[in-house]
Amino acid sequence: MFPQELHSPSLLLAKPPPKSIDFKFNPEPSPAILQENKCLHVAYSQSIDERWICVSWSDNWGDIKSVKSYCLGARGTATLRVFEEVCEDIWNDTLAIITKKKIHWRIILVKAGPVEADELDIWTKLSADSIISNTLTILSVDLTPPLTISASLPPLLPMAFNPQGQNYATPMPSTPQTSTLSPDQVGTGPGTPGTEAYPDLDVDSTLIDYTDEVWGIVLSHSLPNTNSLIMTVPALISGYLVKRSGLNDYDNLAVMSVSLIHLGTNNNVMAGNKNTTASSKACESTLREILEYYRGLVTLGQHFGVIDPVKQVVPWHVAAAVKAQEAFAACL
Repeated sequence: MFPQELHSPSLLLAKPPPKSIDFKFNPEPSPAILQENKCLHVAYSQSIDERWICVSWSDNWGDIKSVKSYCLGARGTATLRVFEEVCEDIWNDTLAIITKKKIHWRIILVKAGPVEADELDIWTKLSADSIISNTLTILSVDLTPPLTISASLPPLLPMAFNPQGQNYATPMPSTPQTSTLSPDQVGTGPGTPGTEAYPDLDVDSTLIDYTDEVWGIVLSHSLPNTNSLIMTVPALISGYLVKRSGLNDYDNLAVMSVSLIHLGTNNNVMAGNKNTTASSKACESTLREILEYYRGLVTLGQHFGVIDPVKQVVPWHVAAAVKAQEAFAACL
């Protein structure tokens, strides 16, 4: 038995109460029924020369945060470690995290880039052979999708080209203006005792970060899960995570694409099976839920400094894996 880890993260997202409790008749009751179906996000990124794979783990709130790198071969060597062996090591490290709580886990695995068919087979086999109760969901993300979203410019008013056109009225003698304000203008003059200095100020007003607005978009078509120009391997369902990239309305929006590649067997949906209406609804519901999770992980990424808080909309675990992979591939 490993000793219990005691830690206190520097930053956590608020944990909302569960929307529902999955009660069921079971001779072996759950030790933590409120934590059943807890999500563990796993992200991995492989370098272009395939020598480094970096992985990060996180839950929905930042209570779990870990990053690890795996070397498949030294620089300049033609022989690399078998990819399946590395996947087994990643899976064992994942099990070491989830075995601390004897509950059913939802493992949401995401790769920065397309998920090849052999990778999909490896991950699904590892999940099926695991003695730990889990449901595996596999996704792929593109941090720089071929999509640009920009707001349209506001319409130009005709009077903007002829400012003097607004002054065609009969001139009237004007009252001399002074630079001082009358006390009555702010509600503190004689006759208004006890009134506030700014009566129009709402005491319930809140301060909102204009650049922190994030939207999730679910597409009616699927994006290709491949880099090939001649093959089409569509995902189950695709969407985008979008946020503002500036204070002005005409600034382009930051975009990241998210594609669902495999949905766990507990939902009776496998990759490539979209023949029934139930499976389509399950895929859409799952993608919407994951986009909501990723929105919170984007906030973690901003506060932990792994992404540009304005120009990027990347969840913490994805950004951490990609940055670690880029650093190791460039230095070692």
